[in-house]
Amino acid sequence: MPNRLDLSFVVAGDEVDLNGRLFLDKLIEKIQIANALSSNEIGLTDALFEEKNASWILLDNRIELYQELPKVGDEIIIETEPVGVKGIKFYRQDHIYLREKKEENLIAINGSVWIISDTDSHRPLRPHRVTSRDHLASLANPNKDFAKKIRSIKPFAKNLETLSVGSYQVGYSDLDLNIHLHNTHYIRMGIDAILRAYDFDPNEMTFHPQSLQIGFIREVLINETLTFHLAKQGAIYALEGRLQGEPSFIMKLEFMDTN
Repeated sequence: MPNRLDLSFVVAGDEVDLNGRLFLDKLIEKIQIANALSSNEIGLTDALFEEKNASWILLDNRIELYQELPKVGDEIIIETEPVGVKGIKFYRQDHIYLREKKEENLIAINGSVWIISDTDSHRPLRPHRVTSRDHLASLANPNKDFAKKIRSIKPFAKNLETLSVGSYQVGYSDLDLNIHLHNTHYIRMGIDAILRAYDFDPNEMTFHPQSLQIGFIREVLINETLTFHLAKQGAIYALEGRLQGEPSFIMKLEFMDTN
């Protein structure tokens, strides 16, 4: 496929946990670097978005893992491509491999749902404000449907009993180019909050995630404080981050084994 991009990384020492495994938020960060490079290659360039006063906004992201996270020194290959356009939503799918692009080396599949927004107001824009919607659709690989099957997670019901698992005040180093909390930082602090509630002991246990999905509802700005509220749903840990009592993001984490 001409619109497919492969990008390789070597896992660095400052990206891993005490077991030498890549942090999950760092893996998703690398995926998004590949996403950005791919978008530039198919004509959705940084210069075009600046000219149109537009920005990418992530709505939903889901990753499913089939092996342990890679170790320090491992080479990973990220294969990324657009897979569809529906209304104002853009779908992208990523396959992550260890060393070689072979089926037995597949670490994870990631899917993401994006919109284009006005840079100043952060209000959604119709695709034609930036480029032809038909052109964007022609770039997509219709044969991959992992990303297109993502369904947004609903906020917790008002009467749901939850466990309060801490809070976080956003600082300067948490901000992205849109001057709000970077989406991978939500993932990092969300995992920390869940494992804190799970009484996770890194000296005794190993974190091995099976899947993670996150949905973004309301942006968080510098010096604002998120509170975290946890509800266990079978084998899945659901976390709602709230800003001034209202949902800001929803995350669901399922893991295979922490023994």
